[in-house]
Parts: sequence; C-alpha cells; structure tokens
Amino acid sequence: MCLISFLICLIVSGHSLISGIDPPRPSAGQQEVHLKFLLTGLLSGLPLPPFSLRMCPPLTTKNINHYQPLLAVGTSNGSVLVYNLTSGLLHKELSVHSCEVRGIEWVSLTSFLSFATSVPNNLGLVRNELQHVDLRTGRSFAFRGERGNDEPAIEMIKVSHLKQYLVVVFRDKPLELWDVRTGTLLREMAKNFPTVTALVLLHTHTHTHTHTRLVYYLRGDSP
Repeated sequence: MCLISFLICLIVSGHSLISGIDPPRPSAGQQEVHLKFLLTGLLSGLPLPPFSLRMCPPLTTKNINHYQPLLAVGTSNGSVLVYNLTSGLLHKELSVHSCEVRGIEWVSLTSFLSFATSVPNNLGLVRNELQHVDLRTGRSFAFRGERGNDEPAIEMIKVSHLKQYLVVVFRDKPLELWDVRTGTLLREMAKNFPTVTALVLLHTHTHTHTHTRLVYYLRGDSP
C-alpha cells in the first residue's frame, strides 16, 4: 500500500527558484509573497488484488435519516477498506486480519463480519479468522471464540435477510449455524452431511410466524 503522508512548505522569500535566474525584486510599496502547501488529508491507495467486495444493506424508509452508502473492500494484506460511495472518499481503514480477506458480510449499517484463512499446513488444515467489526469504534473480536485453529478452511459465510442467522461453510467439514445477535452456535451439522458448494437463506413471512429457510446445492448438483 502506498501511503502519501508528507508536508511540503514552499517559501518564496527573495531566493532564486531557478539556478542562474534572479527573482524579480518587489517594487516600493509591495510586500513579499509567501506560498505554502499544507497537508489537509491522507490518501490510501488500494493494495494488490485479489479483493473481496461487499455493499452495506440497502436504503429503506427506516434508515433514510442516517444511511450512508458504504462499500467494504477486503484486501490481500488482511485490512478492510470502507469507502463512502457518495463522496468517493475512504471512510475507514481497518487492520482486521493477519492474512488475505476471503469474504465479507454486513450484519448492520455499522458492523460486518469478515473471514480470512492462513496458508494450509502439511495436513491441509488452516487457521480460520472470523471477525466481527464495529465501524463506530473500530473494534473487532473473534466471532467463533477459540474455534478456528487447525481446521478445514472456511469457503463462504452467509447472513440471513433479517441479519439474525449466520451460516459458515467449510471446505471439508459440515456447516455451522450461528445466532448473529448473541454469538451462539445453534447447530453444527453431522459429519456425514454432504459438502455444500452454494447456498442462500430465504426469508418467508406469514401472519403469525417468520421463517428462515436454508437452500443449498451439494457437490455434484446442478442449479
């Protein structure tokens, strides 16, 4: 990442800026001009790809008064850059992971989940990092607690429409179902559960109940 953080001060005070050429002398009654360039902002450039992109939840009538169109960009060095798409400026830069960010899911307008996986060891196992990040404070914590060391890599994460449930899908391990609001593991599928290659959480509503259904494709299935 290229960080431009410098202060340039250019002061013209009777000395020549070009070798061999004398600056014009101020005439009687005129004052010398002093020019200065001062740092007013910090610009961060994007690191090398690949990137993981995720847009924040959409604008609704309930959040119209405080909504900001924020785009989270996960980078190869473990940081997450959050851009405000209205101004086009960098909103926040957060150092979240120690390895490449593989995926991001927003759980509210001011917080998101991101995951990263380390390089596999001799057994093909990795260190999974699943972090919950609060944009207002910049703080993050391990969402799965002490879990994550020496296990199959996380392939994807999906959050339900109402931001209540989280599904964590692994490469060679049954998926996990979590409660986002309490951080509680609700269910871990049996070991003989087939490998999931794609999934979506469907939200259905009736007059008396609200249901969330898990629809998934297994390895070898066709859409």
